[in-house]
Formats: sequence, C-alpha cells, structure tokens
Amino acid sequence: MRKIFKVITAIFLLYAGSVSAHEQCEYDAVEQSMAKLYPNYASDRMKQETFTNNYRSRTASNARMLNFGCQPTTTMYTIPIVVHIVHVGEPIGTGSNLTDAQVRASVDSMNRLLAPTGVKCVLAQQDPNGNPTTGITRMDGRSIPNYENLGIDPSTNPTGAPDTLVKKPNMWPIADYVNVFFVKQITIGGAYSSMPSAYKYQGLVIQSSAITSVSGAKTFAHEMGHYLDLFHTFQGSSGSTCALNSSPYTQGDKCGDTPPVLQADCSSSSCGTYPNVNNSLLNIMGYCWAPNMIFTPDQRDRVQAAVRGPFRWSLVSSHGLIPTSGSITEVALDSLFFNQDLSAPLCNGFLTPVIQIKNLGTIRIDNLTIRVQSGVIDTLVHVSIALLRGATQLITLPAVKIVASGSYNVHTSIEGINGSDSDYNAFNNELCVDVDVIVQSVTVSTNVNIAAAGSMSGAGIFSCNDILDTLNVVTNTGYVFQNIKRGNTIVSTNPMYVFPIDLSQGNQNFTANFAVQTFTVTATTAPTNGGTVTGFGTFNYGSTPTVTFKSKVGYRFVNATENGNPISTDSVITLPALTSNRTIVGNFTLKTFLVNVSVNGVGGTVTGGGSSISYGTNTTVTANEFSCYQFTNWTENGSIVSTNKNYTFTVTNTRNLVANFTQKQYVIGVVVNNASYGTVSGGNTYGCGNTATVKAHIKPGGKFLNWTENGVIVSLDSIYSFQASVARTLVANFEQVQLQQVNAGFDQSICFGSTATLTATNSTNYLWSNNQSQQTITVSPTTTTSYVVTGSNGTRDTVVVIVKPLPDVAFTRIIEGNRVQFTAPNGNTTYSWNFGDSESSSDQNPLHTYTTNGKKYVTLQSTLNSCTNQRTDSVLINCVTTGIITNTNEIDFKICPNPTTDFITVTMDSYDTYNVEIFDLVGQSMWTSKDVHKTINVDVSYYPQGIYVIKVDDGKSIGTKRFIVNK
Repeated sequence: MRKIFKVITAIFLLYAGSVSAHEQCEYDAVEQSMAKLYPNYASDRMKQETFTNNYRSRTASNARMLNFGCQPTTTMYTIPIVVHIVHVGEPIGTGSNLTDAQVRASVDSMNRLLAPTGVKCVLAQQDPNGNPTTGITRMDGRSIPNYENLGIDPSTNPTGAPDTLVKKPNMWPIADYVNVFFVKQITIGGAYSSMPSAYKYQGLVIQSSAITSVSGAKTFAHEMGHYLDLFHTFQGSSGSTCALNSSPYTQGDKCGDTPPVLQADCSSSSCGTYPNVNNSLLNIMGYCWAPNMIFTPDQRDRVQAAVRGPFRWSLVSSHGLIPTSGSITEVALDSLFFNQDLSAPLCNGFLTPVIQIKNLGTIRIDNLTIRVQSGVIDTLVHVSIALLRGATQLITLPAVKIVASGSYNVHTSIEGINGSDSDYNAFNNELCVDVDVIVQSVTVSTNVNIAAAGSMSGAGIFSCNDILDTLNVVTNTGYVFQNIKRGNTIVSTNPMYVFPIDLSQGNQNFTANFAVQTFTVTATTAPTNGGTVTGFGTFNYGSTPTVTFKSKVGYRFVNATENGNPISTDSVITLPALTSNRTIVGNFTLKTFLVNVSVNGVGGTVTGGGSSISYGTNTTVTANEFSCYQFTNWTENGSIVSTNKNYTFTVTNTRNLVANFTQKQYVIGVVVNNASYGTVSGGNTYGCGNTATVKAHIKPGGKFLNWTENGVIVSLDSIYSFQASVARTLVANFEQVQLQQVNAGFDQSICFGSTATLTATNSTNYLWSNNQSQQTITVSPTTTTSYVVTGSNGTRDTVVVIVKPLPDVAFTRIIEGNRVQFTAPNGNTTYSWNFGDSESSSDQNPLHTYTTNGKKYVTLQSTLNSCTNQRTDSVLINCVTTGIITNTNEIDFKICPNPTTDFITVTMDSYDTYNVEIFDLVGQSMWTSKDVHKTINVDVSYYPQGIYVIKVDDGKSIGTKRFIVNK
C-alpha cells in the first residue's frame, strides 16, 4: 500500500499560509491520514488519472472514456463553493470570524489567478435543501475538543481537533459543492486540500489569517489547484534529488511544460537548464513568491480533465448554481441507465434507455423534447409532464435496435423545455454511455421418428434468454406418442414440453418418438360355467378379430354385451376395425320353470315361487300368517304336500301350491273384586280380531274404580271394548264412596338458613298451620318442623321439613415462624383451604409454609350432607430473624423460621453464588454448602438445642447471623 501511495498523488496536500520560499509541506502526514480514513483512495486516484490521460489524447476510441465524453464545452466552467467559517466565538470581523465581504473578496482574488485554468468559483446560491443562501456558513469551533487551542489536525494521530470532526457538522454534499473551511489555525502549520476522489469529507482547509494576508489569493488559488488535480511543481523531488523527467506526463507534476525543480528553487533551477523553467519557478503550484503567478497550458488540460472527470463534473451541473428567486427555467438530466441486464445477451436486440430528470428551476416543467442518438439512430421524443420545483421523474425512452454484438454509444440530451430551448445551465442537459452489447440467437429444430405417426411444433429462431419455447406433439390415429428427445436424451414423456431458451447452449434439435398402436380384445362368459369363448387377444390398430361363444349343457346363449350394453345376439361376432380396447361378455342362462303359490282365503300371505326358476334350483315357499290366523298345510291339486310353513323343494317342473289357514278363538272371562258394590257382564268366546265388550254395573253405595288384568289397570271406563287377540281374565274393581283427602305433598330436607316451598293439592281452599292460606307457601324453619294443611272438605294432611345442620368450620392454627399448622373440625365431608398467598389445599389439617411476611387472610370451606359453609380468619407471619452483624460490608440474608425445631430456610437478596456454613458457639463447623443461588433449605432437626451462627460468603463480603434450635 505504501508503494501505491508513492505512485498515486495524495488527495490531501498542505500549503502554508504565507508564500515565503522553501515553506515545508506536510505531504507524508496528510497522505498517511488519507490512507487510514479512505481505503478506496488509490483506486479513485487511478480512475481519475486514467481519464486525464485519455482526455489529453482525445482520440475517437477514448473520447467517451468512463461515460464522461459528451459534456458541453465552454471557455469557462463555473462551479459552486460554500465557505464554512469555523471561529472560536469572536465577533464577526474579528480574529478568525471573517466578514462576508472578506470572504467574497478572497473568492474574487482567487478567481483572477484561477482564470487561466478555465474554471471560475462562485458562492452557492441555494443550499442542499433548495433554500437561498449566501454560500457562507459559520460555526463556533469551541465545542470541538482541542480546536480552540491547537486548531484542525489532519494527521493520522491528531493532537488537535481531528479533520473529520471539524468538517462533519458543516459538510454540504461534495457532488454539488466545493467545501472550503476557513479555520482559526492548523495544527501541522499549512493549508491543505483534496484532490479528486469520492472521499466524503474532502475540501479546502485554509487558515483565516492567511486569507487576509497579501498572499491570501495565491494560497486560495494554490489549494483550488490541488482540488482540480494539480500537483506541486516540485512534485517527485526530494531534498537535492530532482524528479524524473523522461516521461513528463507521468512523472513529477505530470505536466510537460513545467520542468522539474526543487522545493527550494525560486530564482533558478537546480535540476538543469530548461527554456521554460519560469513556468515552474513562477507557478502558483510552487512555494515561491513572484509578482506574476501563472498556470500553464498543460495545467489547464489537467484541470479541464478534472472538471470533466468522474469526481468533479457534477459540480458544473450543481443546483447550487441556480438562483431560488425569479422565473428560472432549469432542468437537469440526472442519470442514464437501461432496463436490460447488459451482462447477458440482449433480448431481441432491443436496448431501452431510461433517464431521470430533475427540475432545478422555479418554473413548473410541462413538456420536454429529448434527443436519443446511437449509431444511425437519431430520435426526438416529446414528453408531457407536470414537474414541480425540486421534483424528479423517470422517463423511458424509445428502444434502440442493436443488430450485432459490439460496443455502442447511447447519447441523450434535452433539446427543448416548455416549448423553448432556453435553460439556465446547459452543462447538465447531456449524458452519454458506452455499452458493450451482446446480440445472440439460437435455432430450435424439430422432427419425428416415423413420418406418418404425427408432427411436432415449436421450431424457430430465438434471441432472448429465458423465453419459454413450447413443443407440442400431435399424434396421428393408429400411433402412440412415446417421448421427446434432445439429441439422445429424453427430456419429456408428455406431448407438450416447455423449456427456457438458453443462448449459451447453442442450436438445439428435438425429435418426437412414436410407436404403432395396439389394442386388447378381452372376452369372458357370464356365468363362467355357462359356456366357452375363443378369438380374444392383442391386435394392431385396424384389425377385425372374430369372437365365438359356445353354450355348455343345460345353458343357452342369450347375447354379447360391452360395458353392459348389448352388441349382438349372435354367438359368432366379427368386430369392426379396432380403434380402442374391447371387453366383450357372452351371457348364458339356464332353462326355467313356473312355481305358482296362492292362499285358500284371507288367513295370510305367501312368498316364494316365481315364473322363471332355473332347473335344479332349491326353492322355498313361505306361508305368512295374519295375526288372527294360524297356518294349517300346503296342498297341491287337493293333496297335502307339507305341514311346514317353509316348504323347500328342488324345481324340476311347473307347480301350483296352496297355503291353508284357520281363524284363532279366545275366551274372555270377567269377575268382580267385591260383589257388595257391583256386578259384571260380557264374558264369552270371541274369534280373533272380533270386538269383545265387558260391562261393570255399580250397586248402591259403591264406586267403580277400574278394570285390571294380572293386577295391572287396563281401563278406567265401566264399559270396556277391545279386539280379542288372546285369552283374558278381567277384574272389575269397586269400592265404597269416600270423601276426597287433601294432600300436603312430600317431606323435604333443607340446609340450615335455606327455604322450602310447600304445595298442597286435592282441594279448592287451603289453610296451613302457620296461618297462611295459599296453595303454595315458602317457609324458613331453623329446626325440623311439621306443617299441617286443612282442605275445604275438612280433611287434613301433614308434611315435614327436615333442617340439616351446616358443617363446622371453626378452624384453629398454630404459627411457628413462617409455618402454620391449621386444624379443622372432624366429621365434614370435604375441606377446601385458601391460604391467602395464591396457595390452596384439600387436606383436613394442612401444614402450610409462607414465603413472605405480613397478615394473610385464610378461608376454609367445607361440605356436610350436601350443605356448604365457610369461615375466613387472618394469621400474622413474621419471619424477621434475629442476628448479629460481624462485618461492616456484610451480605444481607434472611433465616426463617427463627427459632426453629427441624429446619431453616436461608434466603439471599440476589442471585449471586454464595458459600454457606453453620457453626456452633464454640466455632465447630456443623454444616457447609458451596455454589448456593438465592435460597437453600437446611435440616437442623438433629442439632442439640441451643444457639448457632450461620455465615454467608460470596468471595468479596461476609455476613453472619444467629438462629435458635428448640426441642
């Protein structure tokens, strides 16, 4: 890297505030700082130097090098500068806080010296946000460490205020402005500037006192020369060693008309005799004072190359040059790029340029005329827009057709704005780009393996990558498509194949492969033992095979079917020319007979038999009895052939069978339960299904209740009619007439404190023993109570309300530190505890340990005989331990419970790691544990009664406390 820096000129150069001879330059210090701050320094400088060399030669092959070849030319380029005054609080016009007039005067003086280079600097008219500005800013540098006492410092290890720290709050965009810093002082002594690169903190740094001196104009012009890519005239010289001069444009200051001199040479050259040596001795880029300071023609060339180059051209087109008031028409052509990826072959040869424009003026832009040029193409495009001040817009221009691969230049320019060709700044209206274009095409060809079998489409010439080509195969009748091959490789077994064009693979040939189509003729018999078949197999497309069916003994051929549809009643079938697979079924049937079944009357039904029953078939006929009939026998021609309702036989001929039935008879008997109060009639023998009627006759003083059968009530009517379906014995029930009894309802059970609802029936009026007269009353007894209700007819009834006691929830508790033993009364069915700390238990007598101090509200809820009761009481938990502190920087912790009988819980205030140890009062270790986090439980149930000491140690502090063990 050091060698690269020796070859490439530094971006920062120092120049002293005075112009006395032999002033020291801190070149190396600034160069080292630049290398540290900006790693791309060397590549940027090489890029600019390459452009400069091509600009000097101005040949057709490199005129547009680095996309900067179509800029408009002029005798004087104007660039905007912004002057940042970094003072230390002095009033304006005092010390380093220069006046605006002093700044403007220094710019004017510098421009007079800079004029031979073809560049003029003007103070910016608008700031980066488009607001008006004087081009001068001010900043109090006292807020920056070391600035007031030591000044700005560009060194690698600064002792003063670092260069970037001073610049950062003030920097305006380097693409649009030259940033000039007038400072109180410079730590390393002299002014310095930036040479062309993309470093974001570049600019000029000049001591304010130097600007007001007699040599201030030269200092300013000298640093601006560096900013525009000029070196010292003694560049390359060191001490008494002169710079090489065998190749003047690549050695020394890289200008042919400034011969080499030493830094100390002011009146004559120590490096030889040259007729134009005064070009170096009197040069602004030297350290010598002379009344006439010059820039040479070769230096002008370098400056012009810098202005047109990749790092300074944007200054010429900067919006900082444009006024913010008045009617200003100003449009900038910001960028030019393309819709296509130029690293890949150009799709169909079309190159589509896209430009971005920006309105930098004060007037809205309504229309533009844009010229697009490339080779023989020269097109004007008229665009209607509505572009307000400060707005940008992308415009897609007409495509440029490229017919062959090669290098092309695309040139775009703004030719008209709002119907006029006037524009405030003409230096931002043109852009051109050199592009290397690849135009490539491939041929896709198709063929088939059998000419008559079919065809394949999709052949053609393509010039775009990733365009999808579709191959479609059409198969002719009688053939089968097999696959598509690319060369000898199968790429698809589907007749449609879609693939992306890849130009890198070149021409491609695809073949569709076919085979002659064959079909299968399948022939079967139904049933399988009904016959035989011949003539089936595999045949070529168009064949006419013959299928023959033959019947077996006992069967006859019916027809041939296909897919369930009849195709022939001939047993010999010649099929038409095959175009598909065929499946033929030959259908056979056995000979059949009639089996006729009937009944002799209305006693039932018959099933079975039929008109077409195959010979030798076992057939069953069934007699089905009606509900009031019974089967007698089967007869045929008047003769009994079976007494079985299900008659099975083998069919050998036609048969006529009759099922015979008879009606069932039932005895209906009637009796009375008490002859004193009634009589009965209607008992008799009835045919099944006939209506039987029995009657109950009431005697005086009696009352008919019901008819019962086997103790079950079957009717409440005294006259009872029904269909006879079974033998029956019916009882008519009578009783003596009595008064209706009032009903108080069923006894009830309630929990203590609850209510019961009592409802009486069988009366029109009611009077309860508690003096209520409603049919339904609500009562709340505290003990088991009987309630008597009296009806309107004087009858009485009693209902009892049983009061069940509530469960006893009067629990007790014994508190030991943070542990509490709760005890509930015996005899309850369930116990439910809520301890007041989000914990609970269903035990009768739980032992609960609390983890925090304070009053806890405990609730016990119990059930007994389906009754529920609960009680809430409080317990006071106090786990505060007693102890002694043995260290001033002790570790705080808690011991609970204290005193204790069986265990203790030790809790630290943090989650650090602790060592815990227990001693008795004579210092004997009783227990120890390491790496304890937050809390630990210790069993001390086997310790003798007494006082013990617990020690907690985290490696930095120690805490001790006492606890008591009780037995």
